Formats: sequence, structure tokens, C-alpha cells
Amino acid sequence: IALPLYAANPDTGIKEFGKNKKLHLFDPFLWHLCEEWCMQAIERKNEVIAEACVATHVARFLFEKQGGRRFSDFISYWKNGYEIDVVAHTNKGLLGFEIKWSDKENAFAFKAGPIKNLTYVSKGFFRKEKPAVIPIALFLAML
Repeated sequence: IALPLYAANPDTGIKEFGKNKKLHLFDPFLWHLCEEWCMQAIERKNEVIAEACVATHVARFLFEKQGGRRFSDFISYWKNGYEIDVVAHTNKGLLGFEIKWSDKENAFAFKAGPIKNLTYVSKGFFRKEKPAVIPIALFLAML
């Protein structure tokens, strides 16, 4: 039911288990259930559910392509001043995915960071030039 994301060192790709981790629930229904059960509204719920959806689908995709024991073997996150929501560990290196629940072009300003292959996933905005911005529906359909 839950997918743990551990912090990763962007230079080596090694997960740093001593740092904070993020937990994503696989099913959006579980987010709604937790919200009702705890009687506490989730702030930015659509953005949180979109981030969890992208993380779980990327993990599933890499698990099927590369094999392994756990979905969490292939993904992590990175945070140092700003955050990269999902870092995919592939055979060709690290790929970063930043989820922005927005359609405004200025929300996708490129920040030079340690992960060179960075793609933004948006609510519905598309841009082909670097950094690429892909709508979430199209991104998930491509997996």
C-alpha cells in the first residue's frame, strides 16, 4: 500500500537511509480514506496525489523493465534547497521528475542542479524545449 522514497546522493546514486524519507500511497482512494479517518484535510491534495501517482507508476515501470525485489529499489528523491520529487535509477543513469501542479509557464523555470536529465510533469502544460514539460496524462500514457 505504501511506497517509501529514500533520499539519494545525486553524484553516486546511492540511497542515504539516514535522511528523511517520503511515503506515497499507491491508491488515491487511500489518501481520501486517511483524510476522512484522521479528520484532517490534506493540504494541496491534488498535487500530493499527482506526485504519488507519478512515483508509483515510474517505480512499477522500472520494476517490470529491470526486475528486482521491491518497487522502491529503483526510485528515490533528492532535496537540498529545492527538491526533485522522483529520481529514477536506470541503467543509463539518473533521471529526475519534478511534479508541478500548475499550467503557468513561469512555474517551470530551470534550476541547474545535480541531476542533469530533469523533466517537469505538469497539470496540462506542454513544452518541448529544455527543460521539457509534459502533462501528467501524457506522461503516464507513455509509460
